[in-house]
Amino acid sequence: MKACIRVDSSKSIGTGHVMRSLTLAREIRRNGGDVVFICRYLPGNLIAKILENNFSVVTLHDNPNKVDILASEDFLINDWQLDARQTIDALIDSNADILIVDHYYIDYRWERLIRSAVDKIMVIDDLANRLHDCDILLDQNFIADYQLRYDVLVPQDTLKLLGPAYCMLQNEYAALRTKIQTRASLPKRVLVYFGGFDPHELTIKVLKAALDLVGNNLHFDVVVGSDYKNNMALKTMLTRHSNIEIYENLPTLANLMVVADFSIGASGVTTWERCCLGLPSLIITFAQNQIKIAEMIDRSGLGIWVGNSDSICVDDINSAIFQIMNKNNLHEMSRKCMKIVDGLGVKRVYAEMLNAIGTKTIVRQVTDKDKKLLLEWANDPITRLSAFNHA
Repeated sequence: MKACIRVDSSKSIGTGHVMRSLTLAREIRRNGGDVVFICRYLPGNLIAKILENNFSVVTLHDNPNKVDILASEDFLINDWQLDARQTIDALIDSNADILIVDHYYIDYRWERLIRSAVDKIMVIDDLANRLHDCDILLDQNFIADYQLRYDVLVPQDTLKLLGPAYCMLQNEYAALRTKIQTRASLPKRVLVYFGGFDPHELTIKVLKAALDLVGNNLHFDVVVGSDYKNNMALKTMLTRHSNIEIYENLPTLANLMVVADFSIGASGVTTWERCCLGLPSLIITFAQNQIKIAEMIDRSGLGIWVGNSDSICVDDINSAIFQIMNKNNLHEMSRKCMKIVDGLGVKRVYAEMLNAIGTKTIVRQVTDKDKKLLLEWANDPITRLSAFNHA
Protein backbone atom coordinates (compact mmCIF):
# COMPACT_ATOMS: atom_id res chain seq x y z
CA MET A 1 0.00 0.00 0.00
CA LYS A 2 1.14 3.52 -0.82
CA ALA A 3 -0.65 6.11 1.29
CA CYS A 4 -0.61 9.86 1.79
CA ILE A 5 -1.91 11.47 4.98
CA ARG A 6 -3.18 15.07 4.91
CA VAL A 7 -3.03 16.24 8.52
CA ASP A 8 -2.04 19.37 10.42
CA SER A 9 -0.94 20.24 13.94
CA SER A 10 -0.45 23.56 15.71
CA LYS A 11 -0.88 25.24 19.06
CA SER A 12 -4.59 25.71 18.40
CA ILE A 13 -5.26 22.48 16.44
CA GLY A 14 -3.32 20.43 18.98
CA THR A 15 -1.30 17.24 18.55
CA GLY A 16 -4.01 14.55 18.53
CA HIS A 17 -4.62 14.42 14.76
CA VAL A 18 -0.95 13.85 13.98
CA MET A 19 -0.47 11.31 16.78
CA ARG A 20 -3.33 9.06 15.65
CA SER A 21 -2.23 9.44 12.03
CA LEU A 22 1.26 8.32 13.04
CA THR A 23 -0.24 5.21 14.65
CA LEU A 24 -1.95 4.29 11.37
CA ALA A 25 1.18 5.15 9.37
CA ARG A 26 3.29 2.80 11.51
CA GLU A 27 0.81 -0.02 10.92
CA ILE A 28 0.95 0.55 7.15
CA ARG A 29 4.75 0.55 7.23
CA ARG A 30 4.85 -2.51 9.52
CA ASN A 31 3.01 -4.38 6.78
CA GLY A 32 5.44 -3.26 4.08
CA GLY A 33 3.66 -0.11 2.86
CA ASP A 34 4.89 3.43 2.23
CA VAL A 35 3.46 6.59 3.78
CA VAL A 36 3.99 10.27 2.96
CA PHE A 37 2.59 13.02 5.20
CA ILE A 38 1.27 16.27 3.74
CA CYS A 39 1.25 19.07 6.33
CA ARG A 40 0.86 22.84 6.34
CA TYR A 41 3.64 24.77 8.07
CA LEU A 42 1.70 26.11 11.08
CA PRO A 43 2.90 27.61 14.39
CA GLY A 44 3.72 24.80 16.83
CA ASN A 45 3.52 22.05 14.19
CA LEU A 46 4.76 18.48 14.73
CA ILE A 47 6.53 18.09 11.40
CA ALA A 48 9.79 17.37 13.21
CA LYS A 49 8.04 14.61 15.17
CA ILE A 50 6.86 12.98 11.93
CA LEU A 51 10.38 13.14 10.50
CA GLU A 52 11.77 11.61 13.70
CA ASN A 53 9.55 8.61 12.97
CA ASN A 54 11.27 8.30 9.57
CA PHE A 55 8.30 9.32 7.45
CA SER A 56 8.59 11.71 4.52
CA VAL A 57 6.74 15.04 4.79
CA VAL A 58 5.58 17.33 2.01
CA THR A 59 5.29 20.76 3.64
CA LEU A 60 2.67 23.17 2.31
CA HIS A 61 3.17 26.94 2.53
CA ASP A 62 0.83 29.89 2.08
CA ASN A 63 3.44 31.53 -0.11
CA PRO A 64 5.67 28.97 -1.87
CA ASN A 65 8.32 31.64 -2.41
CA LYS A 66 8.67 32.27 1.32
CA VAL A 67 9.05 28.80 2.71
CA ASP A 68 10.27 30.03 6.09
CA ILE A 69 7.06 31.95 6.83
CA LEU A 70 4.58 30.21 9.13
CA ALA A 71 1.14 29.67 7.65
CA SER A 72 -1.96 31.28 9.12
CA GLU A 73 -4.20 29.10 11.30
CA ASP A 74 -7.32 29.83 9.18
CA PHE A 75 -5.66 29.31 5.79
CA LEU A 76 -7.81 26.31 4.88
CA ILE A 77 -10.96 28.29 5.61
CA ASN A 78 -9.97 31.20 3.40
CA ASP A 79 -8.24 29.36 0.53
CA TRP A 80 -9.10 25.67 0.60
CA GLN A 81 -8.86 25.50 -3.22
CA LEU A 82 -5.13 26.33 -3.13
CA ASP A 83 -4.59 23.78 -0.37
CA ALA A 84 -6.34 21.16 -2.53
CA ARG A 85 -4.20 22.02 -5.57
CA GLN A 86 -1.00 21.80 -3.51
CA THR A 87 -2.15 18.44 -2.15
CA ILE A 88 -2.87 17.20 -5.68
CA ASP A 89 0.71 18.02 -6.67
CA ALA A 90 1.99 15.98 -3.72
CA LEU A 91 -0.32 13.07 -4.56
CA ILE A 92 0.80 12.93 -8.18
CA ASP A 93 4.43 12.78 -7.09
CA SER A 94 3.76 10.02 -4.55
CA ASN A 95 1.65 7.73 -6.77
CA ALA A 96 -0.51 6.92 -3.72
CA ASP A 97 -3.24 4.26 -3.65
CA ILE A 98 -5.18 6.06 -0.94
CA LEU A 99 -5.35 9.50 0.69
CA ILE A 100 -6.13 9.67 4.40
CA VAL A 101 -7.55 13.00 5.60
CA ASP A 102 -7.60 13.91 9.29
CA HIS A 103 -8.61 17.57 9.39
CA TYR A 104 -11.57 19.53 10.78
CA TYR A 105 -11.30 22.22 8.07
CA ILE A 106 -11.67 19.81 5.14
CA ASP A 107 -15.03 18.78 3.67
CA TYR A 108 -16.64 17.40 0.50
CA ARG A 109 -15.64 20.39 -1.69
CA TRP A 110 -11.91 19.83 -1.07
CA GLU A 111 -12.32 16.06 -1.38
CA ARG A 112 -14.07 16.34 -4.76
CA LEU A 113 -11.18 18.39 -6.13
CA ILE A 114 -8.77 15.68 -4.97
CA ARG A 115 -10.67 12.84 -6.68
CA SER A 116 -8.75 13.19 -9.94
CA ALA A 117 -5.41 12.57 -8.22
CA VAL A 118 -6.08 9.49 -6.08
CA ASP A 119 -8.19 6.35 -6.35
CA LYS A 120 -9.48 6.12 -2.76
CA ILE A 121 -10.09 8.66 0.01
CA MET A 122 -10.43 7.85 3.70
CA VAL A 123 -11.63 10.53 6.14
CA ILE A 124 -10.96 10.39 9.88
CA ASP A 125 -13.55 12.50 11.68
CA ASP A 126 -15.27 12.82 15.03
CA LEU A 127 -17.41 15.92 14.59
CA ALA A 128 -20.11 14.69 12.18
CA ASN A 129 -20.80 18.32 11.30
CA ARG A 130 -20.10 18.48 7.55
CA LEU A 131 -20.53 16.55 4.30
CA HIS A 132 -17.77 14.28 2.98
CA ASP A 133 -17.03 12.71 -0.40
CA CYS A 134 -15.01 9.67 0.65
CA ASP A 135 -14.77 5.91 0.24
CA ILE A 136 -14.09 5.17 3.92
CA LEU A 137 -15.22 7.18 6.96
CA LEU A 138 -13.58 6.43 10.30
CA ASP A 139 -14.93 7.76 13.61
CA GLN A 140 -13.59 5.78 16.55
CA ASN A 141 -15.58 7.59 19.24
CA PHE A 142 -18.22 6.27 21.62
CA ILE A 143 -21.15 8.69 21.36
CA ALA A 144 -24.91 8.26 21.55
CA ASP A 145 -26.29 7.17 18.11
CA TYR A 146 -22.71 6.92 16.74
CA GLN A 147 -23.83 4.22 14.28
CA LEU A 148 -26.30 6.58 12.59
CA ARG A 149 -24.96 10.12 12.66
CA TYR A 150 -23.00 9.94 9.38
CA ASP A 151 -25.82 8.40 7.34
CA VAL A 152 -26.75 11.72 5.69
CA LEU A 153 -23.19 13.11 5.60
CA VAL A 154 -21.44 10.61 3.29
CA PRO A 155 -22.35 8.83 0.03
CA GLN A 156 -24.52 5.75 0.44
CA ASP A 157 -21.75 3.37 -0.60
CA THR A 158 -19.16 4.81 1.81
CA LEU A 159 -17.71 2.19 4.16
CA LYS A 160 -18.28 3.48 7.72
CA LEU A 161 -15.90 2.30 10.46
CA LEU A 162 -17.58 3.53 13.62
CA GLY A 163 -17.05 3.13 17.33
CA PRO A 164 -14.33 2.07 19.81
CA ALA A 165 -13.67 -1.22 17.98
CA TYR A 166 -11.74 0.94 15.49
CA CYS A 167 -9.75 2.98 18.02
CA MET A 168 -6.26 3.32 16.55
CA LEU A 169 -3.84 2.72 19.39
CA GLN A 170 -0.14 1.91 19.35
CA ASN A 171 0.59 -1.84 19.43
CA GLU A 172 1.97 -1.78 22.98
CA TYR A 173 -1.51 -1.07 24.37
CA ALA A 174 -2.92 -4.38 23.15
CA ALA A 175 0.19 -6.21 24.37
CA LEU A 176 0.22 -4.57 27.83
CA ARG A 177 -3.46 -5.13 28.58
CA THR A 178 -2.85 -8.88 28.89
CA LYS A 179 -0.42 -8.25 31.76
CA ILE A 180 -2.41 -5.83 33.93
CA GLN A 181 -5.13 -6.28 36.51
CA THR A 182 -8.17 -4.13 37.10
CA ARG A 183 -7.59 -1.33 39.60
CA ALA A 184 -7.87 -1.80 43.35
CA SER A 185 -10.24 0.19 45.54
CA LEU A 186 -7.63 2.39 47.24
CA PRO A 187 -5.79 4.58 44.69
CA LYS A 188 -2.15 5.50 45.23
CA ARG A 189 -0.94 6.85 41.88
CA VAL A 190 -2.50 9.35 39.44
CA LEU A 191 -1.62 10.23 35.85
CA VAL A 192 -2.22 13.87 34.81
CA TYR A 193 -2.14 14.70 31.10
CA PHE A 194 -3.91 17.44 29.13
CA GLY A 195 -2.08 17.13 25.81
CA GLY A 196 1.27 18.48 24.70
CA PHE A 197 0.30 22.17 24.80
CA ASP A 198 -2.44 22.34 27.48
CA PRO A 199 -3.65 25.72 26.15
CA HIS A 200 -6.19 26.10 28.98
CA GLU A 201 -3.59 25.67 31.75
CA LEU A 202 -5.47 22.79 33.33
CA THR A 203 -2.38 20.91 34.53
CA ILE A 204 -1.47 23.51 37.16
CA LYS A 205 -5.10 24.09 38.13
CA VAL A 206 -5.74 20.38 38.70
CA LEU A 207 -2.52 19.83 40.65
CA LYS A 208 -3.19 22.75 42.99
CA ALA A 209 -6.69 21.49 43.68
CA ALA A 210 -5.58 17.88 44.18
CA LEU A 211 -2.68 18.74 46.46
CA ASP A 212 -4.91 20.97 48.62
CA LEU A 213 -7.28 18.03 48.98
CA VAL A 214 -4.98 15.03 49.45
CA GLY A 215 -1.59 16.55 50.31
CA ASN A 216 1.15 13.98 49.75
CA ASN A 217 -1.14 10.94 49.98
CA LEU A 218 -1.10 10.38 46.20
CA HIS A 219 1.78 10.22 43.74
CA PHE A 220 1.24 12.31 40.59
CA ASP A 221 2.85 11.48 37.23
CA VAL A 222 2.51 14.67 35.16
CA VAL A 223 3.12 14.62 31.39
CA VAL A 224 3.60 17.76 29.26
CA GLY A 225 5.16 18.72 25.93
CA SER A 226 8.34 20.70 25.40
CA ASP A 227 6.27 23.74 24.38
CA TYR A 228 4.22 23.70 27.59
CA LYS A 229 4.14 27.37 28.58
CA ASN A 230 3.88 26.89 32.37
CA ASN A 231 7.02 24.82 32.75
CA MET A 232 8.54 27.16 35.34
CA ALA A 233 5.42 27.16 37.53
CA LEU A 234 5.25 23.38 37.28
CA LYS A 235 8.89 22.94 38.25
CA THR A 236 8.42 25.33 41.20
CA MET A 237 5.56 23.14 42.38
CA LEU A 238 7.83 20.11 41.98
CA THR A 239 10.37 21.56 44.44
CA ARG A 240 7.63 21.94 47.06
CA HIS A 241 6.07 18.51 46.68
CA SER A 242 8.04 15.27 46.62
CA ASN A 243 5.07 13.31 45.29
CA ILE A 244 5.11 14.91 41.82
CA GLU A 245 7.12 13.57 38.88
CA ILE A 246 7.25 15.42 35.54
CA TYR A 247 7.74 13.84 32.10
CA GLU A 248 8.21 15.69 28.79
CA ASN A 249 7.57 14.51 25.22
CA LEU A 250 6.98 10.85 25.99
CA PRO A 251 6.60 8.64 22.89
CA THR A 252 3.76 6.81 24.64
CA LEU A 253 1.73 7.11 27.84
CA ALA A 254 1.22 3.35 28.05
CA ASN A 255 3.83 2.62 30.72
CA LEU A 256 2.51 5.33 33.03
CA MET A 257 -1.08 4.23 32.47
CA VAL A 258 -0.23 0.69 33.55
CA VAL A 259 1.00 1.82 36.98
CA ALA A 260 -1.66 4.51 37.56
CA ASP A 261 -4.84 3.88 39.57
CA PHE A 262 -6.78 6.66 37.86
CA SER A 263 -6.13 9.52 35.48
CA ILE A 264 -7.06 13.19 35.25
CA GLY A 265 -7.07 14.54 31.70
CA ALA A 266 -8.89 15.68 28.62
CA SER A 267 -11.10 13.75 26.25
CA GLY A 268 -9.80 12.69 22.82
CA VAL A 269 -7.48 9.87 21.74
CA THR A 270 -6.11 9.35 25.27
CA THR A 271 -9.64 8.44 26.39
CA TRP A 272 -9.40 5.19 24.45
CA GLU A 273 -5.81 4.52 25.49
CA ARG A 274 -6.93 4.74 29.12
CA CYS A 275 -9.89 2.45 28.46
CA CYS A 276 -7.71 -0.16 26.76
CA LEU A 277 -5.53 -0.40 29.87
CA GLY A 278 -8.46 -0.31 32.30
CA LEU A 279 -7.65 3.14 33.67
CA PRO A 280 -10.65 5.07 35.05
CA SER A 281 -10.45 8.82 34.52
CA LEU A 282 -11.64 12.22 35.60
CA ILE A 283 -12.29 14.12 32.37
CA ILE A 284 -12.17 17.88 31.86
CA THR A 285 -13.23 18.92 28.38
CA PHE A 286 -12.06 22.08 26.63
CA ALA A 287 -13.64 21.75 23.19
CA GLN A 288 -17.26 21.38 22.13
CA ASN A 289 -16.61 18.13 20.25
CA GLN A 290 -15.25 16.50 23.43
CA ILE A 291 -18.41 17.02 25.51
CA LYS A 292 -20.56 14.27 23.96
CA ILE A 293 -17.73 11.76 24.40
CA ALA A 294 -17.22 12.79 28.03
CA GLU A 295 -20.95 12.53 28.70
CA MET A 296 -21.02 9.00 27.31
CA ILE A 297 -17.95 7.99 29.34
CA ASP A 298 -19.65 9.29 32.48
CA ARG A 299 -23.02 7.70 31.66
CA SER A 300 -21.40 4.33 30.90
CA GLY A 301 -19.45 4.21 34.17
CA LEU A 302 -16.03 4.38 32.52
CA GLY A 303 -15.03 7.60 34.28
CA ILE A 304 -16.32 10.88 35.67
CA TRP A 305 -16.86 14.04 33.62
CA VAL A 306 -15.85 16.98 35.82
CA GLY A 307 -17.08 19.65 33.38
CA ASN A 308 -15.81 22.03 30.70
CA SER A 309 -12.68 24.13 31.27
CA ASP A 310 -14.53 27.44 30.89
CA SER A 311 -16.93 26.73 33.72
CA ILE A 312 -15.31 24.43 36.30
CA CYS A 313 -13.82 25.70 39.54
CA VAL A 314 -11.48 24.24 42.15
CA ASP A 315 -14.41 22.90 44.15
CA ASP A 316 -15.60 20.89 41.11
CA ILE A 317 -12.17 19.28 40.77
CA ASN A 318 -11.95 18.55 44.50
CA SER A 319 -15.42 17.01 44.48
CA ALA A 320 -14.58 14.73 41.54
CA ILE A 321 -11.30 13.59 43.10
CA PHE A 322 -13.05 12.90 46.41
CA GLN A 323 -15.75 10.98 44.55
CA ILE A 324 -13.38 8.69 42.63
CA MET A 325 -11.22 8.07 45.71
CA ASN A 326 -14.10 7.23 48.01
CA LYS A 327 -16.62 5.58 45.73
CA ASN A 328 -14.92 2.19 46.11
CA ASN A 329 -15.80 1.18 42.56
CA LEU A 330 -12.49 1.65 40.75
CA HIS A 331 -12.41 -2.09 40.11
CA GLU A 332 -15.78 -2.03 38.34
CA MET A 333 -14.93 1.11 36.35
CA SER A 334 -11.64 -0.48 35.29
CA ARG A 335 -13.41 -3.66 34.14
CA LYS A 336 -15.87 -1.67 32.04
CA CYS A 337 -13.04 0.33 30.46
CA MET A 338 -11.19 -2.78 29.31
CA LYS A 339 -14.36 -4.29 27.88
CA ILE A 340 -15.00 -1.43 25.44
CA VAL A 341 -11.52 -1.14 23.80
CA ASP A 342 -9.23 -4.09 23.03
CA GLY A 343 -6.34 -2.21 21.35
CA LEU A 344 -6.66 -3.97 17.99
CA GLY A 345 -8.53 -1.17 16.21
CA VAL A 346 -5.67 -0.03 13.99
CA LYS A 347 -5.34 -3.56 12.59
CA ARG A 348 -9.06 -3.63 11.77
CA VAL A 349 -8.74 -0.25 10.03
CA TYR A 350 -5.71 -1.39 8.03
CA ALA A 351 -7.49 -4.58 6.94
CA GLU A 352 -10.48 -2.55 5.69
CA MET A 353 -8.16 -0.20 3.81
CA LEU A 354 -6.44 -3.13 2.09
CA ASN A 355 -9.79 -4.51 1.06
CA ALA A 356 -10.92 -1.12 -0.26
CA ILE A 357 -7.92 -0.61 -2.53
CA GLY A 358 -8.30 -4.13 -3.92
CA THR A 359 -4.96 -5.60 -2.85
CA LYS A 360 -4.43 -9.02 -4.42
CA THR A 361 -3.00 -12.05 -2.65
CA ILE A 362 -0.14 -13.79 -4.46
CA VAL A 363 0.69 -17.40 -3.52
CA ARG A 364 4.27 -18.64 -3.85
CA GLN A 365 6.59 -21.26 -2.40
CA VAL A 366 8.19 -20.39 0.93
CA THR A 367 11.99 -20.01 0.83
CA ASP A 368 14.85 -19.92 3.35
CA LYS A 369 14.79 -16.13 3.10
CA ASP A 370 11.32 -16.14 4.70
CA LYS A 371 12.51 -17.69 7.99
CA LYS A 372 13.18 -14.35 9.70
CA LEU A 373 9.84 -12.91 8.56
CA LEU A 374 7.88 -15.95 9.74
CA LEU A 375 9.60 -15.78 13.13
CA GLU A 376 8.70 -12.10 13.45
CA TRP A 377 5.07 -12.89 12.64
CA ALA A 378 4.96 -15.72 15.18
CA ASN A 379 6.45 -13.53 17.95
CA ASP A 380 4.42 -10.43 17.22
CA PRO A 381 2.66 -9.32 20.48
CA ILE A 382 -0.72 -9.16 18.74
CA THR A 383 -0.26 -12.65 17.26
CA ARG A 384 0.59 -13.99 20.72
CA LEU A 385 -2.77 -12.74 22.01
CA SER A 386 -4.53 -15.30 19.80
CA ALA A 387 -2.09 -18.12 20.52
CA PHE A 388 -2.59 -20.90 23.09
CA ASN A 389 0.70 -19.82 24.64
CA HIS A 390 0.88 -16.01 25.10
CA ALA A 391 4.55 -16.04 26.12
